[in-house]
Amino acid sequence: MRYYSDVGGLYASPSSAFHAADEIPGNIDDSTPPDRLPSQLNTIIRPIEKFPPGLEARAKTEQSPFQTVKAERALLNSLLATIQRHDPDVIIGHSFLGNTFEALLYRMKELKADHWSRLGRFTRKTFNISKAGSNVRLLAGRLVADLSSDAAKVSSA
Repeated sequence: MRYYSDVGGLYASPSSAFHAADEIPGNIDDSTPPDRLPSQLNTIIRPIEKFPPGLEARAKTEQSPFQTVKAERALLNSLLATIQRHDPDVIIGHSFLGNTFEALLYRMKELKADHWSRLGRFTRKTFNISKAGSNVRLLAGRLVADLSSDAAKVSSA
């Protein structure tokens, strides 16, 4: 997952979901490149002012990896629904546990995103954001691999 944001909020959330290892023909030693593994690409976008001509029509086709929404709250809710639908065991991102995750949490809280606790596997009633770095607990039940360092830090939520 990766999120594009600035002062105006979040604008896009691209994600790829790969099938579980037991659903992929072969075994764990299979050296098939990731781009050839069964996966689903989904990019949720909202306009800065308006969408480029033809983008909304293209997004409505069956083969489009794009989903367009009008507002940031709808983008967040669609992202959460995607997470729930695929229920990933592992979330991989670049610098995800740093500013990206914190920005995502603050926008979800500010915009009162529905079912925000879908980020993890445990339903939570209260949405308390702590100091940076300690919010990984909200991802409980998922393994998070942050590829921002050479060592590819791995954190178990």
